[in-house]
Amino acid sequence: MIVDCIYISDVKWLDLIPIIIAILAIVIAFFSWLTNSEPVIVFIWDNDNKYYYIKNVGKGPAMNIIVTYINDVESKDWKNPVKCYSLETNGKINIDWGLKTGGILFSKRNDLGDPSEYVNGVTRLAAVYNSANFLCKMTYTSIFNDENTFIKKGNKIRKWKSKELFRIWDLRRKSEMTK
Repeated sequence: MIVDCIYISDVKWLDLIPIIIAILAIVIAFFSWLTNSEPVIVFIWDNDNKYYYIKNVGKGPAMNIIVTYINDVESKDWKNPVKCYSLETNGKINIDWGLKTGGILFSKRNDLGDPSEYVNGVTRLAAVYNSANFLCKMTYTSIFNDENTFIKKGNKIRKWKSKELFRIWDLRRKSEMTK
């Protein structure tokens, strides 16, 4: 049995162009899908209720959300991390639990709504969260500083042990009991 070998010189390169274009289109579509399914959490001030809330303005769900704060301009010590439930696209979570529990107060501005003068000296808020993408699970950090939200890839704050985290449902339950 004689086996014919195909040499590179025998391939007609023009015949390969559609195949190359098809492969490139698939790769571009895949990466476009990855980037268009990512969550983006921002901090928004609710002037009527006098607290901030986080909102997922991205295209995919945000999971394993932890919200925390810093109450000193010079500090890098993020305090009282609160584990929240997952957020679908356009979902929001009010950061109002500290106002009722008397515990962690990091969401209210002064009565005039002046962002430069925070109650309890809170200067920065942050949320660390994951995408739900099963192929390329990413961690993001949204840092709210001086009325601006900055989104960064990865956990730019710190990792907490489970026992260090407050649970949003426990804070809300405690809030309801103290009304």
